[in-house]
Amino acid sequence: KQWYQRRVRAMDYILPWLVQAEKDLMNAERPGPDVETVTVQVDKHNADTVQLHGKTPVIDSLRDQSVGEDEKEMLSEIFARWDRCNELSDERKEGLASAFDLICDFEKTYNGVMQFVAETEEEIIENNSIPLTSVPIVEEMMEKHKVSRDKIEMKTADK
Repeated sequence: KQWYQRRVRAMDYILPWLVQAEKDLMNAERPGPDVETVTVQVDKHNADTVQLHGKTPVIDSLRDQSVGEDEKEMLSEIFARWDRCNELSDERKEGLASAFDLICDFEKTYNGVMQFVAETEEEIIENNSIPLTSVPIVEEMMEKHKVSRDKIEMKTADK
């Protein structure tokens, strides 16, 4: 009887928690526009993942027990939500990592452009053109910008 009561309490506890976790993951804000924001989002997601993985013993204990017909439907929902929460968590982790990489690439390109402008601004103004020795640098920055723009367009199209 105690074993049955513990199982029922575990099911009554875990299902609402999973419903809320799934809702939170589905409604998570989009990755931020800068490294600092994404870093905060990654830290929050990591903390949420620790909480999610902390529920594994409860799920495992429910899997390892035989159940009556009246509990099968509830357990089926619990396991389905558990799987969905883990999938959403993995997708969120991948999305944040991708956003972080994209932002870092963009910032490198931007900083390169700003450095180039600072180093050549006077000569460009004086001659009203880009020095020939700087053409490869400009071409490289244009290529990096194109790659960043393409990545952003692909990410935007995915949403």
